[in-house]
Amino acid sequence: MLKSTTPSIAPRAIAAVGATTSADTRVSQSGAVKKSSFFTKVLLLLLLVSMAGFVWSYMNYKKYEQKVARLSTPEGQQEVVKQETAALVAKVKRLIVLPEDEEPTVASILDAEGLAKDQPFYKDSHNGDKVIIYVKAQKAIIYDPNRDLLVNVGPVFIENRGAGTPAASPSNATSATTTE
Repeated sequence: MLKSTTPSIAPRAIAAVGATTSADTRVSQSGAVKKSSFFTKVLLLLLLVSMAGFVWSYMNYKKYEQKVARLSTPEGQQEVVKQETAALVAKVKRLIVLPEDEEPTVASILDAEGLAKDQPFYKDSHNGDKVIIYVKAQKAIIYDPNRDLLVNVGPVFIENRGAGTPAASPSNATSATTTE
């Protein structure tokens, strides 16, 4: 009986040692495979993120290219002017009652000192202020968008020019301001 049990133990021990050795090799091999798999996944993720960034940049480029093309036409420029005028009128409408039946003419003051010397209506205005003129209602308004207040409001006198359209000029008026 001793002979039969001894040989059976030895092959098991050898098999167990061999299994352990091959298992250790597999673990190290799978560890290397796991490391390369991790780097592959990271590289793939970076590639996908960069592709998404490229697609996003391209879409923005196309959107702005279309916007520039639209603004390069006179119709597009008129549309922008109408939008800016509507936004300005909405701001001024909070401060004063405006005529509803006509489109205003809007201009920006570029030389406030020169205008103030020629016409007292512009006395308290600054460069960048907006002049809103309603010809039918004969009303001129100077609005300061930076301070969000009316600088001056007054009547408009129409001068008829012989061959052209009438020119509107604000008259001497008192200053009207609003609280901020």
